[in-house]
Amino acid sequence: MIGALQAETCVDPRRIFASGCSNGGGMSYKLACEAADVIAAIAPVDFDCVVGENNVPSCGGCDPGRPITEVQFRATNDALVAYEGGPAPIPQGMDFPGAEANLADWGQINQCTGAPQPVADNTSCRTFPSCGAGVETTLCTQQGGSHCGNYQSLDIVNVAWQAFLRSPLP
Repeated sequence: MIGALQAETCVDPRRIFASGCSNGGGMSYKLACEAADVIAAIAPVDFDCVVGENNVPSCGGCDPGRPITEVQFRATNDALVAYEGGPAPIPQGMDFPGAEANLADWGQINQCTGAPQPVADNTSCRTFPSCGAGVETTLCTQQGGSHCGNYQSLDIVNVAWQAFLRSPLP
């Protein structure tokens, strides 16, 4: 799909990003894990990374080949992808690691150091102070909230876009 768009339109190949809510968030994780040579950064919403054979309940199958900016958006009252993690109501048999475990997994994937710190201009977000290749690894949390219902309260479009602007492919 990216190749077709590049053939027909003007696309900056260093600034191709992925975001989506629910399964779309899962797809952005899959793209980060398997196409980091094409995808510059991701901003998944209301989903955890569950990639590869070791995905219960982690992102153990993820090997992007380079650190990649990941800004995750989650709600503490999500009934489909629980913030604390655990079994999903649908599809049955899928376990999610939870937002905090997912942040820790991405901290390891992205070679981050230190503990996540509050973001100065956005108190709902926490980010690692330093990650490999200068990428960002961030979790933004809506207290309460619902599955895919927090775009305005978390200012998802603007927060994700600002991270994307800072994160072109190397």
